[in-house]
Amino acid sequence: MLATSDIQLGPLLRTQIKGDVIDLFTEGYADKRARWAVNLQQDATLMVLVKSSADIAATVKFAREHSLEVAIAGGGHSLTGASSVQNGCVIDLRHLRNVRVDAERKLLHVQGGCLWSDVDIAAAKHGLATVGGTVSHTGVGGLTLGGGYGWLSGRHGLTLDNLVEATVVTADGSIVTANSKSHPDLYWALRGAGGNFGIVSEFVLRAHEQPGPVWTGQLLFSPDKVAEFVALANHWKDNRGPDENAFALLRGVPESQPDFADFKALLPAGCKTVLALLVFFNGTAEEGKRKFKPFYDLGVISDMTFEMPYVAVNSFMNPGVPHGFRRYMAPAMFTTLDLPTVQRLATDLADFITQHPKAADAVVMFELLYTNKIAEVPTTATAFPHRALAYNACLACGWEDHTLDEVITSFADGVAETIAAGEARAGDKEVAKWKYLNYANARQVTDVAAAFGENYPRLREVKTRYDPHNMFGKWFAIEPLKDNSLPASK
Repeated sequence: MLATSDIQLGPLLRTQIKGDVIDLFTEGYADKRARWAVNLQQDATLMVLVKSSADIAATVKFAREHSLEVAIAGGGHSLTGASSVQNGCVIDLRHLRNVRVDAERKLLHVQGGCLWSDVDIAAAKHGLATVGGTVSHTGVGGLTLGGGYGWLSGRHGLTLDNLVEATVVTADGSIVTANSKSHPDLYWALRGAGGNFGIVSEFVLRAHEQPGPVWTGQLLFSPDKVAEFVALANHWKDNRGPDENAFALLRGVPESQPDFADFKALLPAGCKTVLALLVFFNGTAEEGKRKFKPFYDLGVISDMTFEMPYVAVNSFMNPGVPHGFRRYMAPAMFTTLDLPTVQRLATDLADFITQHPKAADAVVMFELLYTNKIAEVPTTATAFPHRALAYNACLACGWEDHTLDEVITSFADGVAETIAAGEARAGDKEVAKWKYLNYANARQVTDVAAAFGENYPRLREVKTRYDPHNMFGKWFAIEPLKDNSLPASK
């Protein structure tokens, strides 16, 4: 039961802001609390649908005065549960979804509640694009602040490498501009350390010319091709150009899914998994198929690739990751595909799906994005810790039966551990310790200092300067310094 003071909070805040204040008694509360991963939804005392930076600032001050824990919701895709809070205050940015394009300067002014579809569509009208996520209903904020790998990373780096400026509401309710000249310490920290320092109400992102079509889609292979597939993928990744990208996938074979219907008869009897290559080429289909010809020569069971405008490519994966399911991802990083590891995972995934057919849409992803541009940036130039020729991997799964929660999460964590062990044995022992934080959660990352590596001491200084009482601590919280003796702002 809510205390009398809690019941009064909503009406009190409504007098202070122009946005909408939703509480447990407001019609539509359940719809507003919905998140991409239903297992990470929580019941907030207040959900504040802000309409401006001033609204955000007033709500931050209100939450501080009333000792309310704060969560920030943009696209609601957080895998740490950072966009929800139990009995606290969610500052929801869904009304802040405007994108203003400065075509002459090639800049995108993106409000903090935008989804990547908003950005892609607005930029495309001017023949422009920026590095965005590979699923278009993801929010701009979380992805950008935590890193941001995308199909255009080969040419333009991470999303955060394209962040020129941010308007930020800090823990004391101040509204500040962070860029290379104004609050440069905050600008540095925002690029990689997530929402630890405040709420970004507007991002200014660098845009790039993207006038032509792209080629993308999925190539499917029989699992008995795994040895040849791994050898070819390793050779390809070491010799391709920045416009060639792919995800190598071990996929479950659901009993009923349209994209598997036409070729299931070609698979070995009782086959529970399939090899797939999700391809991307920044150019025409003719050029793309020529670049990926060695994979076609390997023997493609099904070719589901298409030429399309770039504005459509980031929605290509949307049908496979809809809202309304329980979700979990377990990340690892690697430098080379290790055949014994991939073979073991193929067997483990097939066995797991046989035992738990309701988890048949589980997929092991090896994200073979061209990372040379990312690696060129010094590790200390931004807060992002993983500047190397390394790639993300994870097991991702969506399911509906809550009784499978522990079974699936434990299996996923085991997959990540297997990939890390293979990397430690056959690749880079340091990379084997890494996890991309946008894919991770607190169960997998227990040492935040180690996760941020050499940047952590400076991050603590910035945290102390802008959020000394850890109001924004839902996403891999950086610990403020225990005293107030800070060096001068950098």
